[in-house]
Amino acid sequence: MPPLLLNYGGKTALHLASQKGIIDVIQELLKHENIKIDQQNEIDGKTALMYAAQKGHIKIVEILLANRANTE
Repeated sequence: MPPLLLNYGGKTALHLASQKGIIDVIQELLKHENIKIDQQNEIDGKTALMYAAQKGHIKIVEILLANRANTE
């Protein structure tokens, strides 16, 4: 899935990887210069950081915060 492509639920690859806890995919996605770390899901308004936190993926939360994910 290309980094900015949305699935039928309005989620990007970063959203899905954050929700599923797939660290290596997140690290690769964050290497893309056009990745939008704070992009909100079109349906529920959640960001990758919100999905990771909601699922308890602490390491992913740390990675996203280290890459300047917005906490507000």
